[in-house]
Amino acid sequence: MAYFYQNGELRLGTLEKSLSVASLMQNYERPTYLYDVDDIHMRFQKYESAFAGLNHTIHYAMKANSHPFILKRLASWGAGTDTVSAGEIKKALAAGFAADKIIFSGVAKTRREIEFAVENKIKQINVESPAELARIIEIAKEKKTKTNVAFRLNPDVNPKTHPYITTGFRENKFGMDESFLPALIELLKANAEHVHLRGLTMHIGSLLFDLDVLVEAMEKTLAVHHTLTQEGFTLDRFDVGGGLGIKYETGDATQELAMLETYGARLKETV
Repeated sequence: MAYFYQNGELRLGTLEKSLSVASLMQNYERPTYLYDVDDIHMRFQKYESAFAGLNHTIHYAMKANSHPFILKRLASWGAGTDTVSAGEIKKALAAGFAADKIIFSGVAKTRREIEFAVENKIKQINVESPAELARIIEIAKEKKTKTNVAFRLNPDVNPKTHPYITTGFRENKFGMDESFLPALIELLKANAEHVHLRGLTMHIGSLLFDLDVLVEAMEKTLAVHHTLTQEGFTLDRFDVGGGLGIKYETGDATQELAMLETYGARLKETV
């Protein structure tokens, strides 16, 4: 979807199918957002197609846009969602996402937020530190339940994107490296009745165009997967995160969609 001028008129859409912005806005006096839900659906379908053949679920990062209408559409298409707060988990549930389609990510989760996630038995909590894992275990014990978790790893790679949106460098605040494994493993083995390690997760940044860096990050994460397997853990999930690039300058999705197809192929090769 793009904005462009045609015969001096601002229009929204594509050259083949577009709408006049002035006609859309004539009944609104306040600032208004315009969303192309057909375009969102097309991109969701392209992701599904790119990962065909893998046992997968596409999780939408709600921090991008949490408008209830968009969330309800994504839920109806079979998407899962990735949340970063209890408030977003509540929005996801209200929009129709099943609890087992909701992932809770993010740093600095509060005790109350973790309690809410545990009580609602969401799909998994992505753990950022041994201290956070210990808090999750403590809460699961109090609730007399067992909680699914994944470990967010920091693969220490250069995503070659804007420095303000990188999350995979060692100096970034996100995730853990292999030095954390002994403490994590000790906590898991001592509390197996209250916490279940389902897999690993990574997210190296947004606006990514270099797929070689994504593959490098996956390979580093899979090496830790092998280490945990040798320790006796059976992992069945690999949460592969990162935002593929958008060509904002042109509004042309051709290159983006081609990159998505290549990403799907390289992901299949790597895992």
